[in-house]
Amino acid sequence: MDDILSAASLLLTIVTVLYALWYQAIVSVLQIEIPKFAEDRPKPLSIVNKVLLSRALPLFLMSLIVSAVFTPDMIKLFCEYLKSVISDNSVENFHYNSLKTAFFFVVIFSIGITIHSGNILRKLFLIKRKMSE
Repeated sequence: MDDILSAASLLLTIVTVLYALWYQAIVSVLQIEIPKFAEDRPKPLSIVNKVLLSRALPLFLMSLIVSAVFTPDMIKLFCEYLKSVISDNSVENFHYNSLKTAFFFVVIFSIGITIHSGNILRKLFLIKRKMSE
């Protein structure tokens, strides 16, 4: 369990550092004004495309991969917990394990970043589509 927690934590750290580094660029594009005239849109559209392909999409894919790799183990741990509670009809016989709990929350946080970065990616695609019209 030590190794899997270390791996999950390290990969999540990489994703969160990239998120922190790229957040300002992504947010600035989300706040971009869409020009009324199509002739004025090529420059803002190129900025949207650049951030979309070099920041938002890689961030989403990395967080998705981290989540996908570790979610099955998290589900397995959760099922083991439920099984022990159901079989004993109480939580009293459950043995707390801080490593398993930490792993569970690292994966939950990873899933949260995946959902958030996916939402940002969706918004950027909507901006791109509006500018392409």
